[in-house]
Amino acid sequence: MAAKTTSNARREFRVMLVRLAFFWLWWPALIFVWWVFVSVFLPGVGPVHLGLWRWLDAWYFVGSGWRWQFLGVGAVGTVLIVAVWWANAGAPSTRLATPAAILVVVGITLAVVSLVQFVRAVWDNDKDLARFYGARTTFVVPDPAHPPTAVSVLINDNARGDGKRCDLLGPHGSDVATCIRRGTFSMAGFEPRVGSRDGAIAVMSASSGNIANVRLRVSTLTYLNATKGRPAAWSAIRDGSGIDTPMYGVVEWRGGSERPTQCHFSGKYRIDRAFDGERSNSLPNLLNDRFPRLIFSADDAWGYCAGAEPIVVLPVQRQIHYHARTVAVPAGVVLVRGSSNGGVRLEHRTDVRPGTLPGPVYPDSLVDAQRAAAQWAGGREVRDRRMFGFAPTSSPVQLGNVDDYLLRRVADGRLYWVTPVRPRASDSQQFVAYETVPADTVTDGQLNPLDIAVLADDDPRIVNLDQLVAAATDYIAAANPGLISSGAKLVEFLPVRDDIWQSYVEINGRVVYRLTMSYANRIPTELVALNTPGASTSPTAGRPGAGPGPSPAAGQPGTSPTTACAGPPTSLSDSQLATCIQTWANELAHRHPLTTAPSP
Repeated sequence: MAAKTTSNARREFRVMLVRLAFFWLWWPALIFVWWVFVSVFLPGVGPVHLGLWRWLDAWYFVGSGWRWQFLGVGAVGTVLIVAVWWANAGAPSTRLATPAAILVVVGITLAVVSLVQFVRAVWDNDKDLARFYGARTTFVVPDPAHPPTAVSVLINDNARGDGKRCDLLGPHGSDVATCIRRGTFSMAGFEPRVGSRDGAIAVMSASSGNIANVRLRVSTLTYLNATKGRPAAWSAIRDGSGIDTPMYGVVEWRGGSERPTQCHFSGKYRIDRAFDGERSNSLPNLLNDRFPRLIFSADDAWGYCAGAEPIVVLPVQRQIHYHARTVAVPAGVVLVRGSSNGGVRLEHRTDVRPGTLPGPVYPDSLVDAQRAAAQWAGGREVRDRRMFGFAPTSSPVQLGNVDDYLLRRVADGRLYWVTPVRPRASDSQQFVAYETVPADTVTDGQLNPLDIAVLADDDPRIVNLDQLVAAATDYIAAANPGLISSGAKLVEFLPVRDDIWQSYVEINGRVVYRLTMSYANRIPTELVALNTPGASTSPTAGRPGAGPGPSPAAGQPGTSPTTACAGPPTSLSDSQLATCIQTWANELAHRHPLTTAPSP
């Protein structure tokens, strides 16, 4: 009888172990079975994010607070199952009681540890993200001893830094890495553009492509500065969709009256995938199948024409474990090319040096994450109660194009993601700081530094965008009274240098003028017609007789040519170069008198 009781207890013990195994493993086993099915029967067609390594990363890293919660539930379930088995098993033998007792102790221990880890992960999850990104963020201020108002909350009994990268560390009581350095924002500024983003969209959408089911992918619109043998131009990808229409090609527009040019995925550059494709026509599915550990955002993609060959560049990321969560880091770029047989050629470059490619190689979506994390520089209380941080403008003139401008700095010729920012949680439209991240270089696993250059309270480069728009509107109305009445509007103000900004005048979706003006009236305002197809306008510039507008301050550019302009531009100072540009613009304006733009 005793032998039969022991046999039954052993059988019930084995049943209990089976139940425990099912309780713990059913969810990861189900995901694994689904991944096998997709990989074997639907290669390159199944849903995105189902690569095995992506699944393993998600299970072990992503949302690790939920991972600990799952372990805690499993541990509590173990204790309950063992307790029920114990009660139903009667008086088991000592040999069976020992492993059962071990399971109970292990279950209780796991439950307690999991609960602690879960609370820790949930409570500090957002701050851990800020800690990671904050380690590569630097606040640059003119004088840390007398900081600008916008960052004064960060100066509070700070510890000294290493004197190289950081003069001061974070404020007292903050447990988020913060670096404060003495310095000033570069006066040289950034190169102007040949045309506006809105103008590029209008011209490239209407004047390129002659095939159905193909559209300009606006999120890929990218400004490519001039390089040796390559003029400046806007570029964008014309993408296909559905199950049959692959990518069409890359469109480039050099501004002005020129028509867009295209390079096609055809002939020896054929391709059989599209970003918006479905099933076997889906490029994201193929990318996840080839590079399961990489993270892709189609909005980071851009393209250019290498002669007749279209090349798509896709900056990519990957996730790594950091404390009780995961964070995204750059992972280089993936180049997408066509081939004679229509198959996609993919090349993953983990590291890219400046000048290697004509556009950005550091993901714009990652820059957004870094900028958002800067709000934590003073800790949770300063972020939540005092609303520290910076935000892009909310002015309607920048609608849909408020941050992360890709600009090339004059001083070093490098590409940067640039965002003029105002105080967070404020109705002010004053740009009190500039956030910059290098865009033309990337190293696998390493964040590019985010510099937040905060202007002094009395810095003349602090610009109120609403006032700048009002001044520009008044100038245009005086210089060309018919322009405003014809429905013209200002779009896209971009910083050029000092307090000088560049904007564009748009009529019925077509950009016809480029406007360059100084917020403090340091140079004459320039209004130059772009000779866009369909616009009957002539070049003009701010000059005597062109209507009221800002007058040059003493010592600023005038209308008389100078002998310095005969030298090479690289030998001129900033003021001399500005003088020469204005002189040449005035001469061009005298040769082509202003005419009023016709009403539509």
